[in-house]
Amino acid sequence: NLSFDKTNYQSTETAVISFIGKPSDKLTMIIITPSGAIEGKDILIPLREDGRGEHELNLSGWGSGIYTAVIKKGNSQNSEIFSVGLQMGSGNIEVSVTQDEYDLGERILLLGKTNPNSLMTAKLFDPNGKEIKKLEIASNSVGTFTEERFKIPSDGKTGIWKIIVASGSNLETIEFAVFSLMSEGLSVKAEAQKDVPGYGKNVKITI
Repeated sequence: NLSFDKTNYQSTETAVISFIGKPSDKLTMIIITPSGAIEGKDILIPLREDGRGEHELNLSGWGSGIYTAVIKKGNSQNSEIFSVGLQMGSGNIEVSVTQDEYDLGERILLLGKTNPNSLMTAKLFDPNGKEIKKLEIASNSVGTFTEERFKIPSDGKTGIWKIIVASGSNLETIEFAVFSLMSEGLSVKAEAQKDVPGYGKNVKITI
């Protein structure tokens, strides 16, 4: 595994990357640029006896955009994205989730579109308006973005949750329902009313 100390950096900064693997392993890291090329040479990452390691990546002179760090060991690899030089102020934001309903403990996949190479903040709120998690996310060179680090806590509250994505003065909100997955007992949920031509309204009730 690898993780960065920040999501977005300025081109005058140094990124600090932390690694976790098998004790005393020697890993190889490459950096892929926004255009898909490889930045510089392969970087050797030796892990300590506790299986941990760090590397400082000097970003001086790097162009703006989204980069990918790929770590390899034998046939195994992992990757993490980071951005350089992105600014708040994305223009119009379109955002969606892949489901209308989630269970407690379930992970959320967020999809969206905005201006290319834009920096945004995304916040997850429970039904009481409590902020559960805040992330920085970035759009790629064609303006799309995905985010899968949001997760409904297993001990969270059921009801209507929301995610707010903002960048400068631009903001978009999406809401979804969260239910409790019961191993035994009885649960009931009613979906929103819909118009049925010739009959009026109906409501779907699931037991």
